[in-house]
Amino acid sequence: MKRFFGPFIIAIALVSFFCYRSDGFFLSRIRGPLVEGTSVSPDDNSSKILQQPFYYLAKGRQCFVFESADGQTVVKFLNYSRFSLPRWLKAFPLPHYWKMWLLGLDEKRRLRFESTIDSFEIAMQQLQHETGLIYLHLQRGDGLPILQVTDRANRNHRIDLNQTIFVLQKKATPIYDELENRYRTGGQASLEDGVGQFLSFLQKRCALHLADDDRDVQINFGFYNGEILLLDPGRLFHDPTLSRRDRFEREITVASKRLRQWLLQKHPESVAFIDQEISQAIRSFRAY
Repeated sequence: MKRFFGPFIIAIALVSFFCYRSDGFFLSRIRGPLVEGTSVSPDDNSSKILQQPFYYLAKGRQCFVFESADGQTVVKFLNYSRFSLPRWLKAFPLPHYWKMWLLGLDEKRRLRFESTIDSFEIAMQQLQHETGLIYLHLQRGDGLPILQVTDRANRNHRIDLNQTIFVLQKKATPIYDELENRYRTGGQASLEDGVGQFLSFLQKRCALHLADDDRDVQINFGFYNGEILLLDPGRLFHDPTLSRRDRFEREITVASKRLRQWLLQKHPESVAFIDQEISQAIRSFRAY
């Protein structure tokens, strides 16, 4: 038994090391089921963007993100380990209770995949400008190039985009970085203009009866060419109750809570501004 224990520990250590170096990115993790149907061919602009190499940028809750060589766009690939359990784990012999629990967990992940796809489609159809989406590829198709990417471990990969779900999106400056820059260059009024843009986006989203499960402002919002962008459009869903004043009030208050907390810590002189703007939005609410 001891003869096998040492090699087992070494194997686990090596796997952990490679996962750390690559930030968990492996080609196998972006390969999975696509949506039924045939994808819409990209326009000339999207095709041109995808001709350049992309370099690893970050890992989000749902996607691996790569930045284009010119720094203007990002491509996001679904991390399928978030949406299904490994086949070997589902096939592993377990007592009935644990097997049922495992199958229930797998079903929850499958539903998460479906809701993420639905959210991407909502964003493309109703909030394309506000999310900076350039191209959305959910079904198999043709006409797309083989994308050259370099991961965090400096490994080069070739990805057949025709067989892969991905999102092509404008690359934005993180919201807090942009607001700080505005404060440095334009003072309090410039910073508050950016806060006002954020609140205007929330009002438009609510007017479309769209809710967002993800409240993390720091990760999910940024600015591109001076305009606010929702960077992570993967948690949107239709909510008809947003036509009610009380529901709208709660949504805009909760969705802006973390931005208000950031202002309280970094720029307390602007807290009165965000409170006033939220109150004004609630007073001027109209049912749609």
